[in-house]
Formats: sequence, C-alpha cells, structure tokens
Amino acid sequence: MGVRPNFQDPVEIMGADMIVAGRSAGKPLPLNIQVFLEQDDPVAGKPAVAWGSVDKPSTGWRATLSSEGFSRGQALAFGVEIRTRPFEAITWSQMVEIQ
Repeated sequence: MGVRPNFQDPVEIMGADMIVAGRSAGKPLPLNIQVFLEQDDPVAGKPAVAWGSVDKPSTGWRATLSSEGFSRGQALAFGVEIRTRPFEAITWSQMVEIQ
C-alpha cells in the first residue's frame, strides 16, 4: 500500500505470537506506534483482541502481539502514531489477512 502509515499483509501467527508489520513516513520518525487487532469469533461469541507497541519505530516496523483467540482469516487492524516537534497524532484502520 502506497499511503503511509499502513499495515502490510499478511499478519503472521507464529505459535503464541502474532507478527504485525507496517510502514510509516519518516522525517520525523514516530516517537511511538501502538497497534490493535480485532477479529470476530462466532463460536466464542466475542471478538479476539490484541494490542501492543512497536519496539523500534522506523519507516518499516514490526510489532509482536499475542495470538490467543485469533485464527486465519480477516481482522481489523488499528494504529496510532505519535510524533513530537510538532506534536502530531495519526490514527488509521485497515482490514488485514491473518495467516
């Protein structure tokens, strides 16, 4: 996807973890990037939800979230980027595929 920030498909389940990758614009780099994932679970009757922070914000980043309750298929990803000088908060959402 050419617009930044964005999430890169697919989100990968690796055991107890889920790897979410994305891209951000630089100059200045974000100070913090928060990532949230939600996936409907018709069997449990409630959605699976995971969230966390990107370890090292950069133009290409990765976040490791808990995969508990998630399965292959579509999910809603939501992100928040925080920059300072000047202060700026950017939010975005995007449908992603979990594999």
